[in-house]
Amino acid sequence: MKTKVNPDFKFEFETDAELEKAQMTGYVPLCDIVRITFHHSGFDTTIDYPVKSRETYIKDLEKLNSIDDVEILKVYQDKWYYDINEYDKINEHD
Repeated sequence: MKTKVNPDFKFEFETDAELEKAQMTGYVPLCDIVRITFHHSGFDTTIDYPVKSRETYIKDLEKLNSIDDVEILKVYQDKWYYDINEYDKINEHD
């Protein structure tokens, strides 16, 4: 069964270009995103990942729906933020 695009999901960013522009500032305040959880039976793995723009959400659903070995388990609203200072602190230990 194919998962349909839910027009009611909220996104801060409609396009990937808008998202990239915001991330280049180094800080994106808490905003609406969507997460997709899917199972790939060919690799026997389940993945849950964030989708931060409506453009990517639509593209990813189309792609995942077209793969025979993939079952989309859950698509749900979530929140996300980005602070380059926190990212840098995490990577200082590498």
